[in-house]
Amino acid sequence: MGCIGDSSKLACVALIVIILSFVCACVAIFTPFWQEQESNGVITYSGLLTTCQNSLSECFTIDNILSAYQGTDQYDDFLVNLSLQMFGFLLIIVSMVLLFLYCCCTFKAIGVIAAITSILAGCSIIAGLIVYGISFSSVVNSLMSWSFGLDVAAAALALTAGILCIINCCLP
Repeated sequence: MGCIGDSSKLACVALIVIILSFVCACVAIFTPFWQEQESNGVITYSGLLTTCQNSLSECFTIDNILSAYQGTDQYDDFLVNLSLQMFGFLLIIVSMVLLFLYCCCTFKAIGVIAAITSILAGCSIIAGLIVYGISFSSVVNSLMSWSFGLDVAAAALALTAGILCIINCCLP
């Protein structure tokens, strides 16, 4: 029949959910819309890897972002958040590969490992979001934007995929 056709429907749903988590995390990490801040008529859109002013044509890279935070209270928090987000993103990729393999061979150990990596990915992303939210909520005239929300969705989807894997592995 085929690789995916031989597996349970729940494992296929978990694979689709982790792919959606990957897409959400990808967009969230690589867009400059985690935070909006207005100061003296200049709107700054900040993300994890890029910061833009007034439009997407005036953007700065991670080097500029790190040098802007250096010496401030947010510098360490930014690095912790970035590390947790990237670790979670890497775990989502690992989980996606494992879930694809699990859908092909239905070996329960692969399903358990995929569940663990999915749950760890979601927890890592949530931890990063908490660090970011606590650290940057004190910035005056700052609003969390849609990339932040999309990363929340990525974490929730990764956790959902992990739970679906656990349920699937426990079924006879």
